[in-house]
Amino acid sequence: MNNLSKEKQQQLLFVAVVTVIILVGIWFGLIKTQKSALQTATKKTEEARKRVDSSQRMIKQTEAIREELAEVRAELAKREETMASGDYYQWFLTTFNAAMDSRRLYNFVPGPPALVDAALLPKFPYRAAIFNVRLTANYHDIGQFFATLENSFPYARIQNVDLTPVTGPNPEERLSASFDFVTLYHTNSTVNPR
Repeated sequence: MNNLSKEKQQQLLFVAVVTVIILVGIWFGLIKTQKSALQTATKKTEEARKRVDSSQRMIKQTEAIREELAEVRAELAKREETMASGDYYQWFLTTFNAAMDSRRLYNFVPGPPALVDAALLPKFPYRAAIFNVRLTANYHDIGQFFATLENSFPYARIQNVDLTPVTGPNPEERLSASFDFVTLYHTNSTVNPR
């Protein structure tokens, strides 16, 4: 480089400076812009990949929820088969006769059903049948009878229980019981849960 004239050295220096300026211009004008665009595209791709993964998880959950819903509907249909239906009074008598089978219950007097709204939830597809019952029995037999009824029918309950001792000849620790047996029955109307 010492062999070159001063003018040639200045020209060479000028070319070098212009080359550096052009390279810096290319770097900031093209390469940095492209890197920024590539980073933005990478971020968008990653976000899209996350959305796809999330959607796939939701699809898998949807299938599991559908299977669980089918199981729950089958269980509900099975339970509804044991609910009061058709002639409610006949169903009630059959149910009570089965529960009274091994108990010493006397003076069994069932009342006709009173059909009322269950008023548990809005758009509830079930109504309630209330049967007023009177009977006489020993204390333990009444307790076992109530337990049998409530354990056999999880959607029924006994309420308004009134127990009074029986007086007269040979009462044998008997009680006179008056109570309401409340059970749900299906109205056969479909309900949209939404």
